[in-house]
Amino acid sequence: MVAITAFVCAFVFGTVLEYGVHRLMHRGYLFPSQHWEHHKTRGARGWFWEFGEFFLWMLPVMCLGFLHSRQAGVGFFLGGFVYAVLVAYSHQLQHDHPERAFWLKSPVHYLHHRHEKGNYNYGVLVDVWDRALGTYKSYDWRRPEDYRFSVRGLFDIKWY
Repeated sequence: MVAITAFVCAFVFGTVLEYGVHRLMHRGYLFPSQHWEHHKTRGARGWFWEFGEFFLWMLPVMCLGFLHSRQAGVGFFLGGFVYAVLVAYSHQLQHDHPERAFWLKSPVHYLHHRHEKGNYNYGVLVDVWDRALGTYKSYDWRRPEDYRFSVRGLFDIKWY
């Protein structure tokens, strides 16, 4: 039970960190030129590179659970790892095929790039923190009429 709790805590903490770091990037406190370039090009580098960056940033955090116990450490590490896998995927997918982000009502990261960059929609994997902290903005966005969900389509992203 400790490992499962730690897994969930790490995953949730990853989403909080993602939101906070993204806001700090837009305030110019973290990687301002790199983030500006990301917005200028409107692209992502590929899942492998996105994962590597998220993983490296999460790695010190992912090890914190070991301060409590081995079970907590393994659970927290795996929760952080799964978070890094999924946030890298969500980031790449929303740049390549935003309509395929089926778990979101609207693809917040895609909309963040298309409208008012820097004031709204800082989430990448989830929009819960934007909604809770007042930075969510709804846009008149709908999936294309001809869009049909397919599992195969979920793998059609730039991988590297």
